[in-house]
Amino acid sequence: MSTIELKQRLIEKIQVTDDNDILNGLLKLLEFELNATVTYKLNAHQKESIAISREQITKGEVYTEDEVNKLTDEWLKE
Repeated sequence: MSTIELKQRLIEKIQVTDDNDILNGLLKLLEFELNATVTYKLNAHQKESIAISREQITKGEVYTEDEVNKLTDEWLKE
């Protein structure tokens, strides 16, 4: 089914329903989905932090999840 056909079917279904719960649910779903594609603007500090992190990954300066868990457990015992 094409996008145009889907839109038309949705419009038809919406027009015949008087169920507020369904209409509110559809509205909330659409608003959520449409807002989920927001592009975030990063400031200079955030961009620099990301660049540093990527460089650390490239150099292998990373910990596995197991290593982090072990370090955290040791730290909590102190």
